[in-house]
Amino acid sequence: MSCVFQHGFRVGAALLPALCLHLAAAQAQEQLLRSVRGVLRSANEATLATDTSLRILEIPFRAGQAFAKGELLVAFDCERLEGERLMAEAEARGAQATHDNASRLHEQRAAGALEVAVAKAEADKAAAALLVATIRLKPCKQLAPFSGRVVDVLVHEHDMPAVNSPLIRIVDTSNIEVDLIAPSSWLRWLKPTTPFSFTIEETGQEVSGTVARLGAVIDPISQTVRIVGQLDLEAARAGSVIPGMSGTAVFGPTS
Repeated sequence: MSCVFQHGFRVGAALLPALCLHLAAAQAQEQLLRSVRGVLRSANEATLATDTSLRILEIPFRAGQAFAKGELLVAFDCERLEGERLMAEAEARGAQATHDNASRLHEQRAAGALEVAVAKAEADKAAAALLVATIRLKPCKQLAPFSGRVVDVLVHEHDMPAVNSPLIRIVDTSNIEVDLIAPSSWLRWLKPTTPFSFTIEETGQEVSGTVARLGAVIDPISQTVRIVGQLDLEAARAGSVIPGMSGTAVFGPTS
């Protein structure tokens, strides 16, 4: 058994094993006092919905599958809306042509100012209708706002979901934080950037991290404070750290 003592202390051989055991117990107790449980969660997650009732054409991804930012998540049948947009576009071109012609006639003193103003108003009205028709097409393709994985698909292809009903739940697995609840007395030494190690219970993997944010309030009953830590996922095994996992964070000794 090896045991290191500082400051040049000397002990008898008979006392060495007992002192080593005492030191190990003290170190274990110190580590226990500086450890707290935590749960992993994603910094970004979303439940996509639509503000129009249309038939679903395609849902490329299923629960658990990964996707990249900008990829198609849900596609709707928007032929009718596309037809309305084309009609509005044609009407906008016609109204603009009428306004241009009225302006030329006015320059040649063949049309009055009122005719030009009315033609301008009709052109603006048609342009606004085209804008509305174009905006109504946006929900036709639900694109991923970030890279991540599908948590749950709440609809099926060929469904016609009601307005504002949830379609698909997604989560960002590249930006994972850990929620910790620590004694408020830790605020004497705890601050943003304080390092810690986090051992994931489900996999046994140890991941390094740093304190990102401290809670804004202290719970007066339990005398605890919320801590949000940022994990170094580059050092972790790819895809092995996912939201919902739990574990223990250990903070090193402080000066």
